Amino acid sequence: MRENFFNIYHHLAGPFVPYWLLSRPEISGGAKLVYSLLAQQANSRGATQLHSQMAAVALGIDEGQLARHLMEMGEAGLIQVSRGNLHPEDLRVYFPRHHWMIGLEGEQTDFASSSRPQETFPPSRLFPRGVKAERPQATESEQPTLPDIQPDARTQMHRRRSRRRVGRPRSKHARDICYRFALYNVEVLGSRTIYDLEGFTDYLFRTGDQDAEIDEWLAREIKAA
Repeated sequence: MRENFFNIYHHLAGPFVPYWLLSRPEISGGAKLVYSLLAQQANSRGATQLHSQMAAVALGIDEGQLARHLMEMGEAGLIQVSRGNLHPEDLRVYFPRHHWMIGLEGEQTDFASSSRPQETFPPSRLFPRGVKAERPQATESEQPTLPDIQPDARTQMHRRRSRRRVGRPRSKHARDICYRFALYNVEVLGSRTIYDLEGFTDYLFRTGDQDAEIDEWLAREIKAA
């Protein structure tokens, strides 16, 4: 009798996506799952040590898809990533406080005054213009404004994301330096997580997240020369 007993509880293990993230159209569903999986493994300091191969296997995706999801979340300001010390496949993922966590789009007006300082704290480029401008009108008459807000928000969101891609790079190094560093990771270190050399170069040049690693590599190159 015990052998035939079935409990669905044992089949529900996996990442849980919170409502504040689930409702956002700005990032893909795959990125939301990766964020939830990593966030549930965060330690007491709010950071996660990620092994790219193991995380990809757990999510049923390849390492290239995982890298794209990490870049997508980094562009949205959901995570900050740094390279680990032991192996090139190890990454440290940090989870900063994000303005999406204040609530859903339809939050109650009682919380509007307390959430305003948090809304203005992140860079304005992360906000779809249409959503922010239409919020006061939506609380007064939701029926006529809802059909207009959603398409406008998505249109503005795509414009914002395209502008962010071609915006001013944050790295202090020239793009050819970033390319040489990416090539060094592939040819010398044998990194198996870089599938798109040009894409990884753009990521380094646009975000500046690995400027410290590039500084160390440049110092070694100059010393060796």
